[in-house]
Amino acid sequence: MDTATLQKHFKVIRIIWLAMLASLGIYLIVCLAAGNAIPREVDSDAPLDLIRRILIGISAVELIFIDIYRKRTLKPRPGLTQAVVVQKYSLTSLVSCAVAESIGIFGMVLYFLGDSPVYLYFLIAIAAMSMLYYRPKFVTLEALVRAAERSI
Repeated sequence: MDTATLQKHFKVIRIIWLAMLASLGIYLIVCLAAGNAIPREVDSDAPLDLIRRILIGISAVELIFIDIYRKRTLKPRPGLTQAVVVQKYSLTSLVSCAVAESIGIFGMVLYFLGDSPVYLYFLIAIAAMSMLYYRPKFVTLEALVRAAERSI
């Protein structure tokens, strides 16, 4: 697969990644714009505290999942065609971004349930940092394609 074709595929991956990263900013703007317009009364702090702990725990598990998933799926394997490698890289990038984005959604859920805005900022920041850390890289895609090329 030539570099121009590979760059075309990578450009699509990068656009999807940027859109998902931008959606975190949109979530933050929506929450700040809604502000106090949405009544956020909770009868007791106990259920909210439990929900917060569960969502933060799920977020931690998701971060571990992203790392393990990427290591397993992006490992060069013999016998794969270049097209399959590009497809696997695209899917891995999309799944990683979607899982990371869900962490930001958890922050938004907590905010609308009446929790402190600190958790909104914290979870959106964690989601954005993980999306930046696991961003699609052309060098990685190119190395995987070259490895598939050599194995055939």
